[in-house]
Amino acid sequence: PEVLLVRRNTDKFGLSPLESLMSGMVAGAVSVVLTYPLDLTRAQLAVLKKEKSTTSTRKTKGFVSVLLGNYRNGGVKGLFRGITPTLLGILPYP
Repeated sequence: PEVLLVRRNTDKFGLSPLESLMSGMVAGAVSVVLTYPLDLTRAQLAVLKKEKSTTSTRKTKGFVSVLLGNYRNGGVKGLFRGITPTLLGILPYP
């Protein structure tokens, strides 16, 4: 059996297909981890804006207010609530 890490078929950077796949997965995971709290906050603001349109008596919360609220309510864990499905989406499909 041929080992997948053999550098016979390499791309322009000298990576085998498996190395390219793995480096892409790691890069994707790092980018998700670094930006997830911001994306979570953005999604929550979208929901708050939709709710506000139905009940116009509430004051709109700002981005920093929602982000800090996530931290106050759950600590660091609160900033990354729901990250698992996003990270699993990075995995290649068989």
